Amino acid sequence: MDSGVINSGIIISGVYNIVLLLALSIVYALVPTKALKFKGIKNIFLGCIIGLIGICIMADPYQVSPGIFIDARTVLISVSGMFMGLAPTVIAAVITALFRLFLGGVGVWTGIGTIILSAAFGLLWRYLRFNKVVQKKRFRWAELYLFGIITQIALLPSIFILPWDIVVEVARNIYLPGLVINPVGAVLLSMLLLRQIDRRNMLAQLEESEMRYRSLFENHHAVMLLENPASGQIVDANPAACEFYGWSLEEIKNKKMSEINILSAEEVAREIVRSAVKNINHHHFRHRIASGGVRDVEVFSGSIQMKGQELIYSIIHDVTARRITQRKLKESEERLRVTLLSVGDGVITTDKEGVITLINKTAQEITGWTRDVIGKPINSIFNVINEYTGKKVEDPVGKVLETGNIIGLANHSLFIREDGTKMPIADSAAPIKDDIGHLLGVVLVIRDVSKERKKQQEINHLGYHDGLTGLYNRRFFDEELKRVDVDSNLPLSVIIGDVNGLKLTNDAFGHAVGDQLLKDMAAEIKKACRKEDIVARWGGDEFVVLLPKADEKWAEAVCSRIKENCARVKMSDVNFSISLGFDTKRSGDETMTDVIKSAEDYMYRKKSTESSSMRGNTINTILMTLHEKSTRERLHSKRVSELCRDIGQAMHLQQKELGELELIGLMHDIGKIAISDRILNKKGKLTDQESIEIKRHPEIGYRILSSSNNMAYIAEYVLKHHERLDGLGYPNGLKGAQIPLQSRILAIADAYDAMTSDRPYKDKLTEKKAMKELIKNAGTQFDAHIVNVFVNEVLNGTQEKTA
Repeated sequence: MDSGVINSGIIISGVYNIVLLLALSIVYALVPTKALKFKGIKNIFLGCIIGLIGICIMADPYQVSPGIFIDARTVLISVSGMFMGLAPTVIAAVITALFRLFLGGVGVWTGIGTIILSAAFGLLWRYLRFNKVVQKKRFRWAELYLFGIITQIALLPSIFILPWDIVVEVARNIYLPGLVINPVGAVLLSMLLLRQIDRRNMLAQLEESEMRYRSLFENHHAVMLLENPASGQIVDANPAACEFYGWSLEEIKNKKMSEINILSAEEVAREIVRSAVKNINHHHFRHRIASGGVRDVEVFSGSIQMKGQELIYSIIHDVTARRITQRKLKESEERLRVTLLSVGDGVITTDKEGVITLINKTAQEITGWTRDVIGKPINSIFNVINEYTGKKVEDPVGKVLETGNIIGLANHSLFIREDGTKMPIADSAAPIKDDIGHLLGVVLVIRDVSKERKKQQEINHLGYHDGLTGLYNRRFFDEELKRVDVDSNLPLSVIIGDVNGLKLTNDAFGHAVGDQLLKDMAAEIKKACRKEDIVARWGGDEFVVLLPKADEKWAEAVCSRIKENCARVKMSDVNFSISLGFDTKRSGDETMTDVIKSAEDYMYRKKSTESSSMRGNTINTILMTLHEKSTRERLHSKRVSELCRDIGQAMHLQQKELGELELIGLMHDIGKIAISDRILNKKGKLTDQESIEIKRHPEIGYRILSSSNNMAYIAEYVLKHHERLDGLGYPNGLKGAQIPLQSRILAIADAYDAMTSDRPYKDKLTEKKAMKELIKNAGTQFDAHIVNVFVNEVLNGTQEKTA
């Protein structure tokens, strides 16, 4: 604002400027705030537009005198500060200030000052009062008019920048009219902008509300439809509806409700009337789905306003399963009588007087009665006795009629059938009552338990017998010992036996062979005893015999018969034995616990002398068995044994170690006794599972050899002869010095003989090629030093002798 003379021109110019200001409200309404995603770009855009409006206002001002202008720029900038914020206002202020500087004249600095002050005051008002103004619903104009007046008063200091001789005249002729016109312009412009803000807020709330509705509509698992009540056209459906009906959204929206609802118009009207009478807001309809099927649905409906249009919303629940259940429930009531007549258990019903009203076929078969008994009192023909006492059991039907409670028949009850035969039964009688608890009769359920009795006897047998051998088990023996341990049975002897070589048998031939060994041993032990003797399996490989009225001489004779019988037991060409110990209770002062302990100690002393030689013999027998079933294995073991000795001699080992190497070579594949012949003799590549199986033989051999004191010292060497220096061997992935020297020598001898011998899965190599393979793998698979000794001294020496 610059100085000038008060006249009508000032008024006209001011009104014209205010009209230009209204362009700001249009800009605010049209600015693409959503399109401008970045706030900085939006601020620059607004600042430039406001600046251009300011230029338009200043381009056609009322000129009081050269260099002195009056316009509405201060209204524009102050309102911009309050509504647009810092960045747009600063940009607009800079643009208008530059333009005013361009216009020049004596009032240039006054004009720039008014721009700066109006911008600052507008921003201050924004910080202090803007949000409260926006939230106000009444008397906004009063605060805005006050803002306009205070802003004009705040600009007063800027006129003192003018030369002093024109300050008074400017204040009188220009400033006072500005106090009237500019506040009005500020009110008009601000009210328009507030209306735009209100509109945007209302649209935002509407949009948020619609988004919430849309989110609920789209994401809810319940089936939802929107329908135009006038036309019946479906206008929208949520994804759950599309999934339920099997149509796409567009397909559903092209349908009317009458195309989905298969009920006739009359049926629909009746359903609506029914709902109104019962005062419920849901209906039961039948809807067609895309597959052609029909579903029973429960529909909850109501009206909703959407964009000024009244629609009907429907929330739909599939109640097909429920309706089916209800129909089945009704059908089941009808089928109940038929079911009672056809169930597997016998069913008899009576009235409240105990008179038979129904008997099904199963009950007729159990009792021997026919339908002729209907109408007779049940207590006249229901005859049940106790299995052990023979006394008549109380009538359960009469007991129910007396007490009103459920009554079960006692155990061990026998029903005397019409023909006089007896049948074990279980039954229960229950009251039949109406809704208010009045007793109407009794239902008696009878079950033939003959098969259950038999099965229970079998279970009892298993409870006291060993499942493998058929002998009594430890549980039975302990209970029977209490019964037998009386003075009348003295002298009372006990024999404890332990099968020799069971673990070795399991390791060498498998648990199936070990189980058969136990069965055969049990049979031979039982043959050697009297019928009154109690023979039981004591533990894994231990047996116990209780001999009532038997002294030491008799017990010793039984032991001799048992040893003789068990010596005939043979598995895979291996004979087995049993170690036995016995003791006798001669007086009541002795305890059977001490007698059994003494017999057990005696048995262990015998076992320590018998089992060692037996295990050695068994190992030799196992090796012979392996060699007998595979000539190739026998020759391979012999050659490996000789090669091991040759390597040992070349390495200048002692005579004792050479003998050890020979034995290791003979025994190294003993574990293959437990490997299937099919795998050992397979032609072609082994499967992964077969490879895993054959790699078990070092561990099996280790367990077999470890069982014998005479062989245990070489077991470790056999276990580790397939280990490699680089740790990639088996079974334990040992490396370098972790592998014993004997195992490293054995590995080279074994590999060389395998490569130069006929094998079912691979052609043999020449000695020269086999040597190259050994040298190639020296340091990784094989010990390089031993390979060098073997190739240069053993093989070359042999070749020189041959030559």
